Amino acid sequence: MMPFEDNRNHRNLQHKSKLGQYLIILSIIGTSLLLVTLSIQFGTRTPSADSWDGQNDFSIRNLFRSRRSATCTSACLNGGQCIGTNICQCAIGYTGATCATTTIGSCDAGNVTTLNPLFSITFGSGSTTFSSATPSDFGFSTTYTQVFTGIPQDGQFGIMNAVPWNSNAWQDGALDYTPSDTNGYMFLVNADYAGGEFYRATITGLVTGSQYFLSAYMANIVKSGINLLKPDVTFQVRAATGNALLQQQSTGSLPETSSLTWQRYGMIFVAPSTSVVLLMTSNVGGGSGNDVVIDNIELRGCTPSAPLVTCSPACLNDGACVSNNVCSCADGYTGTSCETAISNYCPASQLDTSTPINSITFGSGTAQYSTQTPASLGFSTTYTQVTSGIPQDGQFTIVNSIPDNNGAWHAGSRDHTLNDGNDGYMFLVNADYRTGQFYNATVGTLVVGRVYKLSAYLANVIKAGGNYMEPYVTFQVRSATPASVLYDEVQTGAIPAYNALVWTKYAMQFIATQTSVVLLMISSAGGGSGSDIAIDDIELRECIPSNPTPLTCSPACDNGGECIGTNVCLCPDGYSGATCTSLTSGYCTEAEMDSATPFNAISFSSGTSPYSSQTLASLGFTTSYT
Repeated sequence: MMPFEDNRNHRNLQHKSKLGQYLIILSIIGTSLLLVTLSIQFGTRTPSADSWDGQNDFSIRNLFRSRRSATCTSACLNGGQCIGTNICQCAIGYTGATCATTTIGSCDAGNVTTLNPLFSITFGSGSTTFSSATPSDFGFSTTYTQVFTGIPQDGQFGIMNAVPWNSNAWQDGALDYTPSDTNGYMFLVNADYAGGEFYRATITGLVTGSQYFLSAYMANIVKSGINLLKPDVTFQVRAATGNALLQQQSTGSLPETSSLTWQRYGMIFVAPSTSVVLLMTSNVGGGSGNDVVIDNIELRGCTPSAPLVTCSPACLNDGACVSNNVCSCADGYTGTSCETAISNYCPASQLDTSTPINSITFGSGTAQYSTQTPASLGFSTTYTQVTSGIPQDGQFTIVNSIPDNNGAWHAGSRDHTLNDGNDGYMFLVNADYRTGQFYNATVGTLVVGRVYKLSAYLANVIKAGGNYMEPYVTFQVRSATPASVLYDEVQTGAIPAYNALVWTKYAMQFIATQTSVVLLMISSAGGGSGSDIAIDDIELRECIPSNPTPLTCSPACDNGGECIGTNVCLCPDGYSGATCTSLTSGYCTEAEMDSATPFNAISFSSGTSPYSSQTLASLGFTTSYT
């Protein structure tokens, strides 16, 4: 993601040593004279030989040379500005190497409200280099350790009014972003080897279904040409209850520049409820570089292009209104208004938080398209894989960013998995007219009578307003033997389109009736025009209830029967009775079946058209339906 708007180089070209006023007369091509009065305010800092290196030397020659030397081979588009060699700074609403791509959502310069932000953190100002204020004073927390003197080391931060000198590698003396706040403070972090949280805050009072814009000004404090590890920050929105990841967006690498260059980065999101947790996290392991300053953290509302969504009756039990009269229910509830508690529900507090029984994150890689196959990840699908271009109806691909499909998809949006950098893969399917299996996997070593939870993060990849068919997924649990007996199923309902890619966790709980089961996710919407879906982080976990009551059958089920409830046996083909002890009268086993041509068989044939012109009479049977 490229920056959203302006930079403020000019504030950081100021070196403080004396107060003077210079009158400069410039000759322009020998034909005219321009009288320029340049006022430069200097302070009390006397530069040392080490810190005064020419890059920071404030002179008319350097000022004009720095503007002239910024060249971009491919021109910056849509109002973008060339701020360094082949580095475009994009206007709000655009991103990409040349600012050719529109950013996610529709919250841009025209509809970010000009009213006061919901909150704004500028870190204040003061005459001392280090502020005594702490993150909690500004309403957020961080995983880094605060220092109040010296140079922040790996894993430390300071709230400072100037970048300190650090072996001539940092933009020493550079100032904060906030306009018109003399001696203004900024948040300076020397990130360490482990990924950490720069910022975490719980926000309340949002309007469900409304768009919001979280933004901050950031800069890499390492000088151009040092070539250290570059900061890469991920914005996240998480559920206030349960910490589920709802959406994330990364800045990409923050470039080294010849003078400190503040750039605005941000993320647009749709509020799924009145409270969310907002984060900015380090997307790379630091140590040698990964040094960043942050200022002017803001949350603003967006003026929507359409009326806010409403649900009548209102969503209950912490459910979120995600589109008109459509509730997204919290774990443990279902129904049109989330009014019904799910029986045998396993709350998050009882889920086994250790290594899941099965987990598929699809890995990561620098190539947009992965060469992995579903078989290598332990499942099968009825869709056909492609490794380049746009998946067509009935095809899928494993990608680290959504490709552009004639402007209909959330092009450039990333996967759901946390801590897999900016190149994590996801499973992207363009479903066709036929019902298909996204996911089919046989899982063994279950404990009969225990509760398990199959979950996955799903997202509609089509932008809101396109009037396309929405994906609709059915989770199923079937027997491994006898083959394909349906034990349980849960449907997601239509997965709505948003103005940004919104990841939502869907799940199904079931009681294991056998040690091995088949788990499926099936398309329940005929595709073709829509029904395009991204899938990530497929997991199976065991529920460990506070008072486990494993199922028992006494006497035990016989002849391969399975205990599926207290004293309830599921009998295999050919057997019946309370404990499966009776051989079914006249039962014909598979081995006894005539393997020759059947007396009658109806397969309904096949064809390229989605609808067949065959009649039931031509197939030899009738029906009471029309």
